[in-house]
Amino acid sequence: MQKGFLAIWIIAVIVLAAVGGGVALLVSMRSGSVQVSPIDSVRNTPSALPSVSVDAVVSESPSPSFSATLTLMLTPVPMPATQPSPTPQAMPKVTPTPTPTPSTSSGPTAPPSATPTPTAQPTPTPEATSAPTPTPTPIPTPTPTPTPSPSAESLVLYKKYDHVFSPKDITVLVGTAVTFRNDSLIQNIQVASDPHPAHTDHPEFDSGFLAPGESYTFVFWNVGEYAYHNHLLPGVGGAIHVRTQF
Repeated sequence: MQKGFLAIWIIAVIVLAAVGGGVALLVSMRSGSVQVSPIDSVRNTPSALPSVSVDAVVSESPSPSFSATLTLMLTPVPMPATQPSPTPQAMPKVTPTPTPTPSTSSGPTAPPSATPTPTAQPTPTPEATSAPTPTPTPIPTPTPTPTPSPSAESLVLYKKYDHVFSPKDITVLVGTAVTFRNDSLIQNIQVASDPHPAHTDHPEFDSGFLAPGESYTFVFWNVGEYAYHNHLLPGVGGAIHVRTQF
């Protein structure tokens, strides 16, 4: 509504200014001067009014009669279009759904029955039973195998001058203990079984080093031939012949 009144008021002011300007123009032309412009009258209007462009065209006809044609061209300034305010939309109301309440029966309520209290029964005390003590099983003690005593003894000497075994070859019965003694003055000996130097025929038959005056005894429990030699002087040796009987 206010915009309509404002537009009518602006048009009325412009029309009045144009009419006033046209009258002044006619008067000035009759008096011989044309200096009045309707635009000046528009400029004298308050600054609050919108600007209007006014063009005046005056033409003189060659006829004696003076005619003036005043053409007013009014160009209104377009007003900015106002955007319609968005109408707020009402939010839909959420109506809570009532939760159905289970109905209780109005019938008579049965009185609660008395619960019997259980009577505590005495717990029987278990009697301690003595477990039988296991009797340890005696571990048999192994009986040591008796070492048979040699049935006879024999002596073999390593001669101090000849550097030979004497007697060189002997025959003995099973179980005879034969003693080898170093009778030399300065020479060491080592009695061992053949062959030299491995002594593989009877590896248990080995005296090790014997210094002068030392002895080595070996018991021959098995029947057989026992060839031997001086490991430090392989060319000197002999043999022990073991028999069950002579």
